[in-house]
Amino acid sequence: MIYSKEIVREWLDEVAERAKDHPEWVDVFERCYTDTLDNTVEILEDGSTFVLTGDIPAMWLRDSTAQLRPYLHVAKRDALLRQTIAGLVKRQMTLVLKDPYANSFNIEKNWKGHHETDHTDLNGWIWERKYEVDSLCYPLQLAYLLWKETGDTSQFDETFVAATKEILHLWTVEQDHKNSPYRFVRDTAP
Repeated sequence: MIYSKEIVREWLDEVAERAKDHPEWVDVFERCYTDTLDNTVEILEDGSTFVLTGDIPAMWLRDSTAQLRPYLHVAKRDALLRQTIAGLVKRQMTLVLKDPYANSFNIEKNWKGHHETDHTDLNGWIWERKYEVDSLCYPLQLAYLLWKETGDTSQFDETFVAATKEILHLWTVEQDHKNSPYRFVRDTAP
């Protein structure tokens, strides 16, 4: 289970009560709020969480964080939802260790993505390898906000520590890009 339907329903009822003068807003909000949890979130065998971001079968570090951040408030009450969010941090940090320059990843090592048009170091986990500083900030932010909102520290495991060290190393290297191994070129012309 990704979340407790009863606990989320209680919270949605609280929101509906505050917005009772605008039932159409309540209807749209309720459908949108549960849609992400019901249709884009998958708990994997290792307990980590994969979040589809958009209509592409891949997960972006930034977007997956942004998709689950609105649930942090409810995660205070919902242990399943808290585990789902901690599982996302676990998956994000595991993927960062596979390549900290990548911004989006496959659910498994399946070699899907921009491999025919991108000239950069790729592996089967990577959907796209366009380095973006903010992509690495988002998993760190989610881990922090989960702790701040719920007190949960399960996301701060060995993988988190190793990935954070890798991120800090990359940021140090990228302060002088000529020392960086990273290059990216995409064929865009027909």
